[in-house]
Amino acid sequence: RFGMMEVALIGLEAEGGNMLLPQRIAKVRELTKQIKELPGVKTALSFTDLPNPIVTDDGLVVDALVPSSMTDPDQIRERVLGSRDAVGNLIAKDGKAAALLVCLLPRDGSGPEAFAARRKTLTDMRTLVAEQWEGQSHFAGAPYVEMAASESSRHDIERLSPIVIGVLALASMLLLGSVTAAVLNLLVTGLGVALIMGAHGRFGEALTIVSSSTPVMMVALGGAFGVHILAGYQRYTGTSKARASAVLRELWLPVLLSALTTAVAFFALLVMPQVPMQRFGVVAGAGVLLLLVLALLVLPSLLAVLPDGLLAPKAERPLPLPGRPPWWLLVALAGVSLFLARDMRADPDTANVFDEDSEVRHSNQFFDENFGGSTYLQVTIAGDLGEAEVMRTIRDIAEQVRAIPGIADVRSVMDPVEVLNAALGG
Repeated sequence: RFGMMEVALIGLEAEGGNMLLPQRIAKVRELTKQIKELPGVKTALSFTDLPNPIVTDDGLVVDALVPSSMTDPDQIRERVLGSRDAVGNLIAKDGKAAALLVCLLPRDGSGPEAFAARRKTLTDMRTLVAEQWEGQSHFAGAPYVEMAASESSRHDIERLSPIVIGVLALASMLLLGSVTAAVLNLLVTGLGVALIMGAHGRFGEALTIVSSSTPVMMVALGGAFGVHILAGYQRYTGTSKARASAVLRELWLPVLLSALTTAVAFFALLVMPQVPMQRFGVVAGAGVLLLLVLALLVLPSLLAVLPDGLLAPKAERPLPLPGRPPWWLLVALAGVSLFLARDMRADPDTANVFDEDSEVRHSNQFFDENFGGSTYLQVTIAGDLGEAEVMRTIRDIAEQVRAIPGIADVRSVMDPVEVLNAALGG
């Protein structure tokens, strides 16, 4: 209905701190104009071209807050810092920082092309600001946070996957006491992860903050299935084919039940209201089933064709287990866990998933200090706006919301209506 749900925020600081000098205002005006012309941008607003309605004896005069003809610094400062609409929204109270509100066009779909187009729009804005603005700049708002999360997810995959694979190889070698077993386990698990991630690209399934953990998780699960089969294979003697057949007959049911329960647990995420969690549940559940197929078909097939002496039999190593704890100790531990978990709360601030020194956290801090925050909550009220009672209700809701702690500012359709009413005599 509005086409303005996604707002990108660009914060500007100037050397010396004064944003209200005529030459800097001209640069902000020109930068805003060029951003408006970028593909994917619906509109952009800065304090320079903010509509400034003024009630006079003759009615209502609407002009830009800073007309291009206004060049007196003192007059500019008095007019801009005297605007309730501009201060705290588009200009800081001290006039040392400015913000551009950029409303983006809705994405055309959710496939790779739509994400690529959105990424290009945000990158073009960043490039344009770097070229046109000499001072510091900050980028915030949901679109930039989303892009930062995407880049962070890709970086995590590239950085963590080799570490996890190395840990799997080392653990397999130590637990199974064989380099050959570790290589086989790594080979089959790597094949499974490659197929799962390849399916993401083939079917256009974008990685999110949630699903970026898929490769690491699949390595852990696939490696566990492989260790079961390989450890069982080492207990048998005879030809490679006979040993592979024996271990498959012994362990297919435990491995099958283990994989099915894990897959069902992931598929259960479909009941969650968050779409990324639902999609992650489907992908992870399907990935576990794929790893199951590889563990019960591919790995035994590889073991069956191994040279007979390559993976020598080993006697099963007994693991000493401590005495069974009393039931009351388990109940006490469960009670303590529930007591410690009573204060758990969901964190609504998505910026907290980023590092302290990340650009997202620095940009949010800039907007928190100068504009009261960078999070916009849009509330839609459906009703006949021609009815006075509906308008009064909107006004009352805005006043009550404005009194809630943590709210920096509230704007509604009543703001321009009140100005118009004042111009028409009250």
